[in-house]
Amino acid sequence: MDSIGKICILGGGTWGTALAKMVLMNQKHMNWFIRRNDQIEGFYKLGHNPSHLTNVKFNLAQITFYSNIEKAIKDSDTIIVAIPSPYVKQYFRRIWNSSFRGKFVVSALKGIIPSDNMVMSEYLAANFKIPFEQIGVVSGPCHAEEVALERLSFLTVASKDQNKAKLLSEAINSRILKTRISDDVVGIELAAVLKNIYAIAAGI
Repeated sequence: MDSIGKICILGGGTWGTALAKMVLMNQKHMNWFIRRNDQIEGFYKLGHNPSHLTNVKFNLAQITFYSNIEKAIKDSDTIIVAIPSPYVKQYFRRIWNSSFRGKFVVSALKGIIPSDNMVMSEYLAANFKIPFEQIGVVSGPCHAEEVALERLSFLTVASKDQNKAKLLSEAINSRILKTRISDDVVGIELAAVLKNIYAIAAGI
């Protein structure tokens, strides 16, 4: 893999919107799957997500929107999953195993798949037969609201394939986002889950 290729974000929530802003700080174009057509129409009318982080403006010429998840994946090379973990199975029921063939699939989830008690990398490997070398993770002390305000944020990009991790890191690194790379995919995912547990316990 010599290039990260066309990036696609799956999910039109707060975190997906923040990730889209990060990607477009460095990339000229990206694909974006958003399930609801009325939300996509809102983007075209307003120039921003009508439901989440409404203060983040987008140049819509840089985005191709999809309401069909299969087509969004087919037309992309690197897939960043920003769907809330409780809804992943609902969305992924519509995806064929073959759709991920040759794709770099990156989890931006901050939780586990509830009914399976798996982190996303394990779920992808078990259910879609994706080799671990084609799975990545982005995670770290980064809040969507702070990205919207263009405050400096930090993320770790993890993959067993360090070249893929490096390429994605370079693709999203910008003046508001600094990245580091790791090969500990599951460790990074578990750290994200534990962080949320500790934050709740501490009342944050």
